[in-house]
Amino acid sequence: MIRRAALLALLCGQPAGAEPWIDYDLLMQLHQDKVVTTTDASGRQVRRLDFGDGVTVTCDADGCVGMDMTGATGCTFTIVAGLRAAATECALAVPPDQRDTLDRLYELAGRHVAANAVPPMEWSTLDARWLSDLQEEDSYTPEFCAEMRDPDQGILDFIAAVTDPETVRKIEQDLLTPRLPIMNPCL
Repeated sequence: MIRRAALLALLCGQPAGAEPWIDYDLLMQLHQDKVVTTTDASGRQVRRLDFGDGVTVTCDADGCVGMDMTGATGCTFTIVAGLRAAATECALAVPPDQRDTLDRLYELAGRHVAANAVPPMEWSTLDARWLSDLQEEDSYTPEFCAEMRDPDQGILDFIAAVTDPETVRKIEQDLLTPRLPIMNPCL
């Protein structure tokens, strides 16, 4: 069985940490009073923004990375969206109740990400962007779908775990608190 982190990378196609719904320059500007600027050992400028709720963003010349040690809601959205896309695009034999739960979690997590994006966006905009990116990637090749349907890969087990009532309750609880939709740590 492949590991969940590998499965996530396979499903989502983007590295954890790449939050396309966050304009980091705008974020730093909006919270400039909380930004601490230092110089690293290489002499490069590093900006760090700590929201005090477990969410931090660190930016340097290579880009920005967000961390949320209490509930990386961007990761939740990406996992649910990736599982939902694989189930749909690869016509996986997902039980109807699990499929309905994936659909509900996709919208719930997506609405949270859209509302907490920088700048905030409409859910319909994020949904359309996600679906457009999905179509452009053309990741769901016959080979990919055959791998997803392989029982040894564990995708159906992963879907069952994400749609388990206790996991759903935890996800719903995490999404009650408005917070920057960070991807890290993911899984």
